[in-house]
Parts: sequence; structure tokens; C-alpha cells
Amino acid sequence: MTLRARWRWPLAGLGLLTLLLLAFEAIGWPFLRQPMQHLLSERSGLPVQLAGDFQLRLLWNPGLRAQQLRVDAAPGRGDEPVVDADDLELRWSWPALWRSQHSAPLRLRVVSALRLHASLQRDAQGRVNWRAGPDDGEPVEWPRLDRLTIEQGQLQIDDAQADTKLSVKLNGAERDDLSPAAGTGYSVAAQGRYEGLPMALHARSAALLPLLRDDDSEADAPAVPLLIEGTLGRARLRFDGSAAALFGAPRLQGDLHLQAGSMAVVGDVLGMTLPRTRPFDLRGELRHAGGVWQLRDSRTKVGDSRIGGSFRYDTRTQPPKLSGRLSGSKLLLSDLGPAVGLPAQPQDKPAKPRRVLPDQRFDLPELGRMDADVQIQIDELGFNSAQLQPMQDLRAQLTLSDSILTLSDLQARVGGGRFWGSTRVDGRDAGAVWTADLRFDDVEVSQWIRAVRKSDAAVAADAQAPAAYLNGKLTGAVHAQGHGRSTAQILGTLDGRAELRLRGGAVSHLVTEMLGLDLAQALGVAVRGDDALPLNCARIELQIRDGVARPRVAVLDNRDSTVRLDGAVNLRDETLDLRSTVRPKDVSPLSFRAPLRVTGTLAEPAVSLEPESLLARAAASVALAVIATPVAALLPWIDFGSAPEDSVCLSASAAAPAGAASAR
Repeated sequence: MTLRARWRWPLAGLGLLTLLLLAFEAIGWPFLRQPMQHLLSERSGLPVQLAGDFQLRLLWNPGLRAQQLRVDAAPGRGDEPVVDADDLELRWSWPALWRSQHSAPLRLRVVSALRLHASLQRDAQGRVNWRAGPDDGEPVEWPRLDRLTIEQGQLQIDDAQADTKLSVKLNGAERDDLSPAAGTGYSVAAQGRYEGLPMALHARSAALLPLLRDDDSEADAPAVPLLIEGTLGRARLRFDGSAAALFGAPRLQGDLHLQAGSMAVVGDVLGMTLPRTRPFDLRGELRHAGGVWQLRDSRTKVGDSRIGGSFRYDTRTQPPKLSGRLSGSKLLLSDLGPAVGLPAQPQDKPAKPRRVLPDQRFDLPELGRMDADVQIQIDELGFNSAQLQPMQDLRAQLTLSDSILTLSDLQARVGGGRFWGSTRVDGRDAGAVWTADLRFDDVEVSQWIRAVRKSDAAVAADAQAPAAYLNGKLTGAVHAQGHGRSTAQILGTLDGRAELRLRGGAVSHLVTEMLGLDLAQALGVAVRGDDALPLNCARIELQIRDGVARPRVAVLDNRDSTVRLDGAVNLRDETLDLRSTVRPKDVSPLSFRAPLRVTGTLAEPAVSLEPESLLARAAASVALAVIATPVAALLPWIDFGSAPEDSVCLSASAAAPAGAASAR
């Protein structure tokens, strides 16, 4: 037998086989529909059906076309299919499919569908519809895609555990040109409820696959133009920039515009420690790469406050760390709202308070969630009072570590003087411990406290009179510690001391006489016009124990009188028990001088005279009128004054509080 005859039949068989393979490839291997359904069901763990026209390509450009693909939910996990697609096309490569059998993720070259509907559900017990096995099994590993086209797509998410129910609509196709000028490749709209909050978001992007990559090995995925805008609860978001690998090693950069009812809303989403504030509006440039978030050149409006700065939030450390610079032209404490113990919204007509000290709990965030190191530079810090001038040029260093929040190197200008010190909040226990070491020097009291200034009408009526009832340079120090979650709780547990001293000051002559109930002298001052009496000394030194403040020294002395104060102020129950005595240094023909008593509460103080002194004078007046003459009855009401005490100002002229000299 010749060689040609020997190979004739094998070659003929091979040719026939080739023809059969080509024929089957041409008609799409229809008899493999059932084996393919079985294979897909086995790989996914869910029932898979391929209905309608079916074509399979195995020899070149391998892939599958099906008029309809339906993936049903796991048995007992619902009647709605997990995936239902029309005109579906899948393409793959055999080497990639082989590698997927050896721990590599499955990679598909093309996924295309005219219509795709997916439904992901989890009930209150944590059972999901896309897994037939235990609910705590291995996470679903989604295939990697090279190209995706979905003309009409819809995803339904119903998660009872997370209180989330969303409808996501998707349509578009991947673009090869990822430049912004190439236009939109995909449009995504999501509406419904996310973690109990109403949500409505819309996104547009040149491509979707670079955004969906979720493994670190693909962190070099190309960034694509991305626009996101919408609302979540009362928060409104707009991001216009570029992004990549949002589910793996995300990278993004763009302009951010964020509005929300409180900064804590952002903190809760990002796992950051931010205070609860009044509604805010933030604009800036947002970046993220390698686990580091950056907000650059931000401009934020919180109520009437204007703040901004640049920040860096590093999630690679444990706990994460926030650093940067907080700056601004104006910050009002009232705009921080619950964070400083104030109502979340301003009250137009507050009811008459039974207590003065705010008992609104500080809404302190969880201080242990992160560390922080932030420089603070605020041009103007306003208090929650129209009677106090704002602080200027506030500078401080904010640090947060191990649940201890510290404001150090605190410096500011107020009333022409200087304010400095530090504060600290130890949040490691349920009741936060607050510590303050604050000092001030050369503060002009009439500039700082508006209440001591005379009204414009009073100044206009007597141009020669002083413009303020009290003036002078105020120097002082406060060293105190308390614990609690509100101003009232902290002050009610306060321990420490405070010292105030007024240098080079003067007090209104009329006020001095009125304090001493010297009617004749006060009438004379009112007739000839008020003038300022220079102060020899003015000093208050308080000792505070368990929320009760008692003056160790409280004296105001001028050439006319010496005023002393003693007693106590109980900050726990806000009760008052103070006694003021005035010793004149001149003669007054008609004086009702008697110690003043201040009792009651901070909300409703009661001022009265000590009756014993007045009764004694009245009895003496009656006796003199009976045994002498009616004119003699006036003698008990004449105050002959007392010799000046050189020693009264010795303690007040002592050295200024520690640190004041260095401040000057």
C-alpha cells in the first residue's frame, strides 16, 4: 500500500471532523444549550436558564449569545430572578478561562445586553438571594470585564438589615476615548432609601469599568471623567472631576460642592470625628489616592461663619489621622450648635429660663475614631452674646490622640489686650473631663464688655461725662477642671481658682454713690454731671470647690469709697448668697448706707438691703427726735466717712497673676 493510500482515510476523517466543527461553529452548537446551562448553574450556585435563540462560539473569538438569560434566586430566597437579560452576549479567551480555574479571577472580554435587570435582596435575618449556601460563606467574586455595553439596565437593591431600598438605572457603553471632550459613555441614576435616608443621585462618566475595578493590582486603571450630583437625606453633593478603581485602590480628583445639615453627617460617612454644627455649605478640591483623602482650598459657610483651609485625612494608619490648617474670616460659637451645648437651631422666642447655665448636652463625637493635628487661624471668634466683643486673630494647635482633645498654644487679641492658654477634653470615660488654663492681660474692659458702656443718648446728654461706667486694663487667669457633658454639669463640678485685676482704671462717680445708697451725693453728681473716679485698686480672687465659687479677695477702692464683696455663688443649683459693703471716705448729709444682699438664683436674683443697719439708724433717729429736736433726728442719716485705709490695696497691688508679666 502506498503512503498516499495509507493516509487517505485518516485525512478524510480529519477533514470530515473539521467540516463538522466548522458546521457546528456556524450554527452555534445548539445542542450544547443544556450542558452550558448546567455549567453556569454549577459555577454560580444558582439556577440558570438560556431561552430563545442560542449561539455558542468555541473555535475563534469564543463567546455566547442568548436571546434571554435568567438567573433565579437561591431556593427559598424569593421568586424574583437575580438576573434577567435580553439579547445577552458574553465573550472570553480560553487562556483567561483556564487561569480562572487556578485561583485567578474570571476575565470576560465583552459583556453586552439590550436589557438587563438585576435584583439583590437581603432579609432581616441576613439571608441573601444570590447565594444558595450559608449566608456567611465566601464573598461573591465578580468577573473582570474588558468591555461593557448595556442599553437599558436596572438594578434593584433591597437590604432590610441596612434599611436600604434603591432602584438604579444604567445605560450606555464604554468609550475608548476617555477625554472629557469625548462625551458621556454611561448615565447612572439611583433613587430610593439608603440606610434610612432618602437618596437621589445621578452620575455621568465616559466609562464604567475603570470605576468598578476593585483589586489593588489594577490600581493603575485609567482615570475617567466623572460627574456626580444629588441628595442623601438633607445633604446635597456635586463632584465634577475624574476617578478610577472606586472599589479597590480608589483615585479621584475634582471640584466638590457639599451641603448638609451638619458636619457630623460627613464624619459619619467617612468615619471621621467632626462636630455637629448648623447647616453648612462647603466648596473645594477633593483628592484621594493611596488611602489618603485631601481637601484643598476649601471654603465653607456654617450659619453666619466663614471658614476654610486645607486638610489631609490618612486612612492608612490606625486610627486614621486628620491634619492640616483651619482658617477663616469669622467663626461664631453659636454656629457650632450642639457641639458647644447650644440648640441645633436658633430659637426665635426662647421661654424664660428656670436655669441660666446651658444644660444642653454637648454632642461630642466619638473622639477615639481618629487622631488629629490641625493648625487653627481664625480672624474673628464671636461668642453667643451681644455684650462681648469678638476675639481677633485667634491662633491655636488642635491635637487629638487616644480620645484626648487638646487646644494648645491658644492666643488671641481682645479689647486691645492679649488672651492665651490651653484647654483639654479627656473623652476616655463616659463623663468627659474638661481642663482649662487661660490667661489674659491688658484687656480694656470697656472695649471687651459692651454692657459697661453708656448708651449713645447718655453720652450725647453729657458730653463731659465718661463714655463708660467702668474702664481700665483687665489682667487675669483661670485654672479650673470639671467633668460632664454640658456647661451646667462642668461648672457644677468645677474645682480651681480665678483671679481678675483692673489696672489704671476708673469707675463712674454716680455708680459709686448709688452703690453706697448715698442719696445726697448721688443727687449732687446727677446735677453737676458724672465724672470718672480713678481706682486705687480693683481685684477679685475666687476659690472654686465642687462648683461653689467664693471670693477670697473682692475689693474696689477709689478716693470716694471702698466696696467689698463676700459670700458664695453655687454653680450646681445656680443659687446666690452675696453681700456687698461700701465704706465712704467723705461726709454725706443724707445716706442710707447699708450692706446689699444678693440672693435668689442666677435666673431670678433678688437684691435687698440688710434690715438690721437701717432699723438701728431709724431707732436712733426716733430717739433723738423725742429727747432732742427734730433736727437731731437727721444725725443718724449723716455719714461722716472714714479715714482712707492704706492697707486695703496692699493685696490688690501684689504681683499680677503668673504669666501676666511675661505677656507684657
